[in-house]
Amino acid sequence: MPVVQQENPEARMRALEEENARLKTEIKRLEEIATKDPLTGLDNRRGLKEKTENTGRPPREGKEQRGEKQKPTTVLILDIDNFKTVNDVYGHDAGHKVIQNAADTLKKLIRHGHGDEISRWGGEEFVVIFRNATAQDIINKFHKGRDISGLSFNTKIGEEEMGITFSGGVVAGLVTAVVNG
Repeated sequence: MPVVQQENPEARMRALEEENARLKTEIKRLEEIATKDPLTGLDNRRGLKEKTENTGRPPREGKEQRGEKQKPTTVLILDIDNFKTVNDVYGHDAGHKVIQNAADTLKKLIRHGHGDEISRWGGEEFVVIFRNATAQDIINKFHKGRDISGLSFNTKIGEEEMGITFSGGVVAGLVTAVVNG
């Protein structure tokens, strides 16, 4: 009859704890891959959706007293102008550089500490969410005369300096936010 070796319970527990820690690290890595744009480090469409899926619904009956409030929120949807031309004339590496510089430019727009969000929606499209801000607040923030300052930047491609601009739109409304809860 074969001899059955008794397993050390402490060693088994340590092995399970190590495997659990490894799996938690792997889950975090996979979540990062699924929700972040690798080129810019910004949230991608899925990451933005996950961060915002509980906002925008009307307050539930009786919840106003329990911490749900309606707050103004403004969404800026932007597209890099003439991006296809950059890719066609200068190549995809240049296009990647323009997208990275666009992301860096847009990161400067958000107000830290206000819960603002920025994401790369896809291709050359970006979404910026300004919490606790009306459309007029955001228009005032960027509008100077007829130019939208802050929504353009210069980038060097090879030896050439290029001016890059965005086109887009603004939409605003009240969304439900949970406060103090």
